[in-house]
Amino acid sequence: SDLQLGMTRRFFDHEAQARYTDDQFDALRRLAAIATERDCDAVIIAGDVFDAVLPDRRIITRAIDALGLFVVPVFLLPGNHDAGSPESIWTTGNFASRLPSNVTVIRDSMIQSVRGGRLEIVGAPWTSRRPDRDLVALALEGLNTPSPEVTRILVGHGGVDSINPDPGNLNLIRLAVIESAIGEGLIDYVALGDRHSALSIGPTGRVWYSGAPVMTSFREDLETTDRALVVTFDDDIVVDQVEVGKWKFRRVEIAASGADLLEA
Repeated sequence: SDLQLGMTRRFFDHEAQARYTDDQFDALRRLAAIATERDCDAVIIAGDVFDAVLPDRRIITRAIDALGLFVVPVFLLPGNHDAGSPESIWTTGNFASRLPSNVTVIRDSMIQSVRGGRLEIVGAPWTSRRPDRDLVALALEGLNTPSPEVTRILVGHGGVDSINPDPGNLNLIRLAVIESAIGEGLIDYVALGDRHSALSIGPTGRVWYSGAPVMTSFREDLETTDRALVVTFDDDIVVDQVEVGKWKFRRVEIAASGADLLEA
């Protein structure tokens, strides 16, 4: 999740920003290589592919070129930064028609089938910058239990109430609703975006933030950023954190006073 393609960092000079942008696309190319190396059935990017609803044309062109390297189905979910609003990249211009045939933009919560129907993907895309409801709960409404041989993944984006309690935030994802759906067998796994560090949510081990493949700020956990998750569904679910990016934003704290400050 959270590729944030086209993101600018105000504390970078021009040369550093150019390198950072290049490495964002290198990370996308690395994801394509990992998918091939691991023989993945599909790649899911759980929101914020782009850092803005209308990215620069050069960013769009580079994204299309990088997505062309994937040989497996790729699913792109609009998130809060690139919500699928009427003026967004997803709905204006000819972006969708320029995407490779194996790349799908998740525009609604219709079931997408992969592997001859043995893998199903259900999305909860953002269609505005400020949804007034839990989009994941909305996507779960009306789902029937799949047959035993089918693995179903729900793709969402946003904060989860168990770690971001905020009664005023109407679009918080309710963990209890997700866990109930998992318990009922409606879904097998939830792939989340928005948090830029990898994190398992709740007791099931089936709800994960993948984190951003390239670190984006000083607030992120150095130990769990620059990641992608490779998820294996067998008798149990195995989640492997794979390092992708190569940027680390480190805060250096110096305790000093008087003349010592200058030396420090």
